[in-house]
Amino acid sequence: MVDDIPNMDAILAQMKDQFLDTAIEKINLLNEILKKLSAGNQGDQALQDQFRREVHSLKGMGGTFQVPLVTEICQKFELYLEGETHFNESLVEGCHQFIGRLTDLINNTQDQNDNTSMDWIGGLPLKNDAVEEAKQADSKKIVVLVIASDALANDIKVNFVENDFEVIVYRSAFAAFEYAFMNAPAVFIITEQLGEVNGAEILRALHGVKSLSRTTLAMVCADRREALKENLKSVHLLSEKNIDNDIMNFISIIVSA
Repeated sequence: MVDDIPNMDAILAQMKDQFLDTAIEKINLLNEILKKLSAGNQGDQALQDQFRREVHSLKGMGGTFQVPLVTEICQKFELYLEGETHFNESLVEGCHQFIGRLTDLINNTQDQNDNTSMDWIGGLPLKNDAVEEAKQADSKKIVVLVIASDALANDIKVNFVENDFEVIVYRSAFAAFEYAFMNAPAVFIITEQLGEVNGAEILRALHGVKSLSRTTLAMVCADRREALKENLKSVHLLSEKNIDNDIMNFISIIVSA
C-alpha cells in the first residue's frame, strides 16, 4: 500500500512547471496587447478589457498556485488601471513597469519569501502619477538622523534645515530603518554605535534594498580611519570631531548631485 502514497515532491514540481508555463504565456499576451494599445489604439475598449482580464486571471493564478506576491502585484496593477479609459504614454510606461516586475518575479519563484516581499512590491507606480511625483519630490528633501546625542543631532539638523531639508531624528535604529525602508528618504545618517546597535550593519542592510538606491547613506564616526576598516560601500564617513565642516561639505555634495 505504500506505493499508493502520492509523491508530493513530484506533484509540487509539476504544479510549479504548470504555473511557470501558463504565467509566461499570460505575460507574453499582456505584452502583445500593450503593444497594440500603444500603437494608435489607446482608446480601444475591447483591447483594454482583454488586458484587464489577463491581469485578473494572472492574479487568480497567484492564489491557485500559492504564489501570493503575484496576487499582490496584480491587485496593485488592477488599482493602477482602475477608471482609466485611455492608455496614454504615461499609463503604458506604468504598465510596462508592472509587467517587468511580474516577469522577474515569475522567473525567480525560488526567491519569494517574506524577507524580500518589499523588494518586489516597492517602487511600483501609483495610480495617480501626480501623487507619486509629489511623494518622490518630498522624499528628496527628507533627512533621517539616527543619533543618540541631542547636541550632535542638533548640530547636524541645523545645517540641513538651513539648506531647506526636512530632518527627522530617531533614537531607535530599527524604527529609522523601517521608516527609510518604506519612504526612501534623500539622506540616512547614523552614528557608528547606537547602544548595542552597530551603525555599519544597519547601513549594509539599507545598501542592499533596491528601493533605496537613490538614498545617500552616511555614518558619523569617532575615528574615520578605524571606520574605513568596515569597508562600507557607497557610505560617506563623517568625523564626529569635525562634524560642522564635514556636514557642510556633505550637504554640498548632495545638493550638487
